[in-house]
Amino acid sequence: MSNRKRIILEPSYMKDFNCIGSKCEDSCCIGWKVFIDKSTYQKYKKIQDIGLKPLFQKMINREHTQNNNVSYGKIKMLENGGCPFLDEESLCKIHRKLGAEYLSDTCALYPRHVNQIDGRLERSAVISCPEIARAALLDSRGIRFEQVEEDIDKRINVHRIFDTEGHLYINKPERYFGTLGYLAYLYYRIVDINYGKDL
Repeated sequence: MSNRKRIILEPSYMKDFNCIGSKCEDSCCIGWKVFIDKSTYQKYKKIQDIGLKPLFQKMINREHTQNNNVSYGKIKMLENGGCPFLDEESLCKIHRKLGAEYLSDTCALYPRHVNQIDGRLERSAVISCPEIARAALLDSRGIRFEQVEEDIDKRINVHRIFDTEGHLYINKPERYFGTLGYLAYLYYRIVDINYGKDL
């Protein structure tokens, strides 16, 4: 484990978010295309677990139409749209038997979403996850932001990189994306500090 750290801006609800698993009224393991990154795909090819090895061989295919490490393979979903690695309690067999480090980026990081704006990392979450929707929408104080320090080894996947000073955004609204995001962060810090006071 490295001692190096990174700073990332995220909504405060991300700090307390935890998947509630089989208690969830929905499932993030049904109805999606689930791609497997290259390093995870290669791990799966080496698995000797007697229960999982046949599933890996039958239900994970190399995605030859994709020429990148992110979508290197894909899980072949069941006819009902469900993941073949779900057990009778709708929990992941891979996670249960091998641990979180054997999950693909898609499975391990959902619903988290990271972008890089002008060199700064910003984490949010997609509200297709009911638990995230509750955390984000039901807080009476609204969405607040904070900068957190975390180990640089913590697993992330940067979805998009915005360089608002670059030539691509010279005459576009995206040029002000980073500035507006930082102003929103400052505003919510002031509100958070003065919560309960008249501003």
